[in-house]
Amino acid sequence: MLKIFQQKKTSPIPFAHRYLLSVPPSYKYEKTEKYWPLLLFLHGAGESHGPIEKVLKHGPPKLVHAYSSSKQDNRSMDNVNMECAQIVAENFITCSPQVDRGYGWNSTILLALLDELEQIYRVDKNKIYVTGISMGGYSTWSLAMAQPTRFAAIMPICGGGDRQRVSVLKNLPIWNFHGKLDDVIPVEESLSLIKTLNSPLCKSTVYPNLKHDSWTDTYNNPEIYRWLLEQTRNA
Repeated sequence: MLKIFQQKKTSPIPFAHRYLLSVPPSYKYEKTEKYWPLLLFLHGAGESHGPIEKVLKHGPPKLVHAYSSSKQDNRSMDNVNMECAQIVAENFITCSPQVDRGYGWNSTILLALLDELEQIYRVDKNKIYVTGISMGGYSTWSLAMAQPTRFAAIMPICGGGDRQRVSVLKNLPIWNFHGKLDDVIPVEESLSLIKTLNSPLCKSTVYPNLKHDSWTDTYNNPEIYRWLLEQTRNA
């Protein structure tokens, strides 16, 4: 079940995020030496500000919420692949912060949030993954560039980033997604990064008939979560 938390304010960061967090149902019953993969989800501009429940609209938090609802009253949610919901809810600690001031994500604050989660929860530091959509897709790229050896893999969706800095990710597994008909963020924004990297660890899925919303199909694909779980940080 998702719960709302407030990130601690530490000296290096100007402010802190609220976030939704879930742990697998068996988390508290497993032996204490078991550590879990962490999936950080960065939402798009439309979910900024206001009630944090807005973050439930897309991606991993939507899936975990659907899983919890189905367990409570056997309800299913529209546009949710329940197989995906089960995989995410039962195999990952998920963290979904919200931008509640200004515009965009701040990598320093997100890295401090990851530090905090590692201290509080049994996070497998070799299996930390980042995914995000649109504005969060951009920040998935930039967060990885800020600490390229911290993550096991990233999965940006309809994002883009700094082609001058992206080479620091040449050793990081990346699965990029974009709609070919995207009229908000052109597909070239992400494909140019993959082309610059030219790495066997990086791949792209371009949906020929999708516009900006390339995340619904992506997050409803069980293969992406299996792929994530196969990735381990190469320290």
